[in-house]
Amino acid sequence: MGIKFGHFFVVFSFSIIISACGSKKKVVYFQNLQNEYSHLIDSTKSTVIINPNDVLMINVSAENDIAAAPFNKVNFGHTYNSNLIELLGYLVDENGEINFPLIGKIRVAGLKKSEAIDLLEGKIANYIDDPVVNIRLLNYKVTVLGEVTRPGTYSINDEKVSIPEALSLAGDLTINGERHNIILMRMDNGEKEVFTIDLTKPETAFSPQYFLKQNDILYVSPNKARIRSSSLFNQNMSIGLSILSMTMTIIAFFGLKNW
Repeated sequence: MGIKFGHFFVVFSFSIIISACGSKKKVVYFQNLQNEYSHLIDSTKSTVIINPNDVLMINVSAENDIAAAPFNKVNFGHTYNSNLIELLGYLVDENGEINFPLIGKIRVAGLKKSEAIDLLEGKIANYIDDPVVNIRLLNYKVTVLGEVTRPGTYSINDEKVSIPEALSLAGDLTINGERHNIILMRMDNGEKEVFTIDLTKPETAFSPQYFLKQNDILYVSPNKARIRSSSLFNQNMSIGLSILSMTMTIIAFFGLKNW
């Protein structure tokens, strides 16, 4: 009897070890990441493209501060809370334009920040000498949903966030998150784009989607075990409530009868 039990224990332990090794492929991020992928690193550069509904903070400076003042909504020498700054920012309308002081309507949607800066400096140069324009995107945020610890929308201060960083803000994937099937939803120049991200592949760390854009949405799909457990839980809950109700009825009935 002892030999049979010992044999069973060895087989059981070996099965657990094999199972643990097999699950690594489903859990570990960026597996087998080697130097051979380093030549792809240029594809991960983050470029902010201005889109409709973005809110821009635009500061114009020049050697003559008084001459630059009419082009500024915000005096950067003072402290403003975030709500006031957003109120004083420039909203890019549905046509991709902002309404800039003295100049009027300027189309900026679809431009990189550097391109928008060059455009504004060129137009402002008609009014003042050697203007310097600084643009900051105020509403850079990403949303992380699904099988993560803290789903929600997160504001990004430095206008650059990678997929791992966004997942970190949300507390990382739960053990039930499907690392092979993360959905990235994006609006780019008015067009909807959907990508499937596999966190276990090393190529993901060098893909064009590695850095998120403003207003991107990440959805972490549940794995099969989570789906099965959820369905089983609902079934068991329904059965459990029925049994509990019946039990309480029986107890109440016999209790009243004995009383």
